[in-house]
Amino acid sequence: SYAQENPACPGLTTAQQAKLKDVIARNRLKDRLFFIDHISLGGKHFYLQTEAAEVLSFSRYIILEDVDHSAVDRTPYLQRGKCFLECLLCMLTGSLAPSRENH
Repeated sequence: SYAQENPACPGLTTAQQAKLKDVIARNRLKDRLFFIDHISLGGKHFYLQTEAAEVLSFSRYIILEDVDHSAVDRTPYLQRGKCFLECLLCMLTGSLAPSRENH
């Protein structure tokens, strides 16, 4: 789960990609399948037009909550509705893949 910093340019920023690679290495997840909404859904609305919710309920989550101070959309991670729901699902399932020390 990540905060999309520029609504006009979907996907992870360079900094978010670097953080994701670090977390993947730290959690030894290199051989896993990853779901990144802007790639995996092809423009469909996740909660209304797909049946991916059941699959994601059995998944591990990486939370990239940092929002760069120079981002076009600087809304904090938990104030974004979709991010809040993804984080809530992660907490309810206990499926957080730690992204920093002492996580």
